[in-house]
Amino acid sequence: MWDWLYTLARVLLPVLFVVEGVGQFANIGAFADKLQNLNLPLQAQLELLGSHRFVIIGYLIAVIEIAGGAMVMVGYKARLAALVLIVFTFGTIAVGHPFWLMEGPMRAINFTDALKNLSIVAGLLIIAALGSGPYALDNRRRR
Repeated sequence: MWDWLYTLARVLLPVLFVVEGVGQFANIGAFADKLQNLNLPLQAQLELLGSHRFVIIGYLIAVIEIAGGAMVMVGYKARLAALVLIVFTFGTIAVGHPFWLMEGPMRAINFTDALKNLSIVAGLLIIAALGSGPYALDNRRRR
């Protein structure tokens, strides 16, 4: 029974990443505009990517979310994918929810979002520690 529960958790945990990544592909322009307004720490270095740098970054983020999420879902190289998503999620906290720089209601909202992301990291850490589990592509029989 525990095997099935672990598998269910492994499948459900990355749903957010896949859905968000697909949404970004569908509306990459709006996402690129959002990134442009964030004042990213490496703004000067990002200029090397040219005028479409935020579109390029948007696509890169979408690919990380979709590929990483899908890999965890199906249990293919789930440990590696979980580690990549952990780094990505910490980056999301640092760049997307810097509550420590805010005051009032925006601080409270972003603090809650950061804590939610931290909870996602906890789930991903479990997957990174335990691997794909018994019902996964990593464990299919090779013929």
